[in-house]
Amino acid sequence: MINTSKNFNKIKSEIATIFLNAEFELEGDHSLDTLRWVKKINKNASESLQIAALTHDIDRAIPPKVTRKVDETYNSYKIRHSQRSSELIADLMKKYDYPKELIESTRLLVKKHEEGGNNEADILKDADSISFFSCNLEWYYNYKNKDIKEVKREIAYKFQRATPRAQKLIKSIKIRNIVLRELCKDIFAENIYFF
Repeated sequence: MINTSKNFNKIKSEIATIFLNAEFELEGDHSLDTLRWVKKINKNASESLQIAALTHDIDRAIPPKVTRKVDETYNSYKIRHSQRSSELIADLMKKYDYPKELIESTRLLVKKHEEGGNNEADILKDADSISFFSCNLEWYYNYKNKDIKEVKREIAYKFQRATPRAQKLIKSIKIRNIVLRELCKDIFAENIYFF
């Protein structure tokens, strides 16, 4: 495991506190779960990548969070969300006197967490996608009032944006809800683990 700075545990604690203010309790769980997947993909994840994993969705915990505008594309909404999250984490890291280079690398990772683009950004994107299946899927299904079309769209989005390495990990996740398991099965186009 890579060494982290003396400030890492302090900022991690503040991030957890910030997520207590999110509209949905799940946001803090997703933050930690994304970090868990980052470490599973790369046990030597940089401090920058670890902070980015914790804060890629910090916009959702600090009002006013970015919401999708009427007639706005999903992609445009995600870009605005990523941009705001990247600015928020840069400001927080300044408070802890992180070096400019580390702040900038973390900011860029958060900004690119929806699309990837380099090794670390791809790891973050993958961890975010995997966490959707391991942490958020059942919640999302209920949040969308079991709207199968909307849930299927999000499942497809999260799965298709993942690299083959992440898709393999996603397929290994035990999905308990039968409806969601079948939706995933259809999207994955092959059997997933049943128990």
